Amino acid sequence: MKSKRYLIAYGFLGILLLALMLVFGSAPRSALACEPTMALPGYIPPTPIPLETQVASVIQDTQIVLDGTVKTWVIGSDMNSILTVQVERYLKGHGPKTVKISGYFWVCAPNFAFSEGSRAIFFVNGDPSSAEPLQVRTWFDAQDAVAASVRNSTGQEPKTPDTAYNVLWLALLAVAILGLALFLRYRKTRL
Repeated sequence: MKSKRYLIAYGFLGILLLALMLVFGSAPRSALACEPTMALPGYIPPTPIPLETQVASVIQDTQIVLDGTVKTWVIGSDMNSILTVQVERYLKGHGPKTVKISGYFWVCAPNFAFSEGSRAIFFVNGDPSSAEPLQVRTWFDAQDAVAASVRNSTGQEPKTPDTAYNVLWLALLAVAILGLALFLRYRKTRL
């Protein structure tokens, strides 16, 4: 009788474990796929525009240029997406270490497809300290030639992200630790 209960219990646990493995183990993962475009016979590609010319044409209408790594990419239903980007350096303007960038991002960009860990130089407009995402104007693959072209166009040397945000978080952490220490001291004296 006892062995029958154990058999039923182990069978139930096995089925439960199998169900959990099927639900969580085989969950579909998002993937980016690009389908190659076939060139038509006789097609002659246009002469590429020099990189310096491309950067110079977009830099005038752009408030901020940043070099950063994509942390997350959330695809919207309206063909707009929001990227969360960890900023390595600002090539024009300044702002925090992490920003959100909104816009239409191609699944298949000319040089790379966005995914977590992709690094790019983003040309954006907006206020990086507000809660609203920055609006992308364009982007380039992270290359020293692009950074040099931005520096030549703006005259600004690359800047690290603002540390004011880090100081604010450290100050809040210090206040929380001090408050906890005072609370524990008060509690100890009451006992």
